[in-house]
Amino acid sequence: MRDLRQFAHFILRFYDVPPRKVEAPMIERYLALLYDQGREKTSQARALSGIRSFYNYLMLTDVIDSTPTQFIDTPKFGRHLPDILTVEEIDRIVAAVDTSTVKGRRDSAMLEVLYSCGLRVSELTSLRLGDLFFGEGY
Repeated sequence: MRDLRQFAHFILRFYDVPPRKVEAPMIERYLALLYDQGREKTSQARALSGIRSFYNYLMLTDVIDSTPTQFIDTPKFGRHLPDILTVEEIDRIVAAVDTSTVKGRRDSAMLEVLYSCGLRVSELTSLRLGDLFFGEGY
């Protein structure tokens, strides 16, 4: 809602037109302003999504015949890849576990499964004995 409110302030300040008179270049200029302000592409995309939803609503309620957002591309942003540990770092973590205790052996096994299978913690914690195929060797 805040994104839409900021867009409305921008339109009133620079164009002084009602929502049904907004055109694509006005929206593109607003997105350019967000870029110039150093806003993340995800924030720009979220703002455009809100504007699109608003104009889709205006179309559904027959306030406008077409949406000015129809041909505006969503800002593209790459996925942030997670930081990964080196093999040496993994080895140091596994070696730091005290395997002389039951909990230590459990923790060591969990770390090995996480690392060797590439599991997420949530995937590891949701594993059940029925998920294992002992007869097949894994």
